[in-house]
Amino acid sequence: MKRIILAALFLVVVQGGKPAEAGLRGGDAVVLGSNYAYGAIGNTRSSADPLAVIGCQLYAGSASSSASVFCWAGNNSGQRRLCTTNQPAIVQVATGIAADSNIYFEVTGGACTYLSIGTSSVFAPKLP
Repeated sequence: MKRIILAALFLVVVQGGKPAEAGLRGGDAVVLGSNYAYGAIGNTRSSADPLAVIGCQLYAGSASSSASVFCWAGNNSGQRRLCTTNQPAIVQVATGIAADSNIYFEVTGGACTYLSIGTSSVFAPKLP
């Protein structure tokens, strides 16, 4: 019994009295390249950068026979990446975006040429 108490006390001292944390955490706030952008929605929302933003919006109008997607990302340095497309495969991928998704998109001449969505427990959920 004495060993169990000493082991528990050791863990409290080693942990600094904090509760144990489990689970792999990762994901970036917004990262912008010359023709791409990526970031996790939750990490971006929680970023110290007050202008960090990343997202995609799906839209369609009654005059259009196809849906489109518009993606954007930016940071407080004034850098922005924006793109839009009505390519069915990319539009379909965009339907998978969730509050804890990681978004990666590539831009060529204002057109979204690639979109990847990752949803995982690794990425922080979006908080208010």
